[in-house]
This record gives sequence, C-alpha cells and structure tokens, in this order.
Amino acid sequence: MPAMPNVVGQNYDEAVLTLTDAGIYVNYPAYAFLSPPQITVEWRKAGGGGGIVQAQAPASGANVAAGVPITLTVSSFPMSAVIS
Repeated sequence: MPAMPNVVGQNYDEAVLTLTDAGIYVNYPAYAFLSPPQITVEWRKAGGGGGIVQAQAPASGANVAAGVPITLTVSSFPMSAVIS
C-alpha cells in the first residue's frame, strides 16, 4: 500500500502527477475539471490564482489502498480570469 504524499500547495496537474509517481494510480484527465474517478475535487473560492490544492484527504503519510477515494480541495479561478 503506497503512502499518501503531501500535495497541498501544488497545482492540480502537479498533484495528480505526484500521486501517480507515489504509486497511487489515477487516470490523468485531459482537462483539470475532468477529475479521475478516484479523485473528488472540491472547488473553493480563494484570493490569488486558482487551481492550487488547499487541502487533501487522506492526510499526507496515510496508507492508501487501491480504490480509496481521494479528495482534493482546490482553489477556483476568479471568474474574470476565465472570461477574459
């Protein structure tokens, strides 16, 4: 069973790659808003840029069995950045 790495502070794409490198298999999506089935993304408004992991579950260091759900809380992009 691989240990859950710390992905807080990484952007979403980096976090998925970190999880994969740690042996936690995820189907890497073509677009960040299409999350792998094992990962749930909770988008939260935050100041500054979006797409940064603010929290994770399970916690860093926890053993992750195959198929265990992973939740990443990710800051959302400001609407003006998406529109412009």
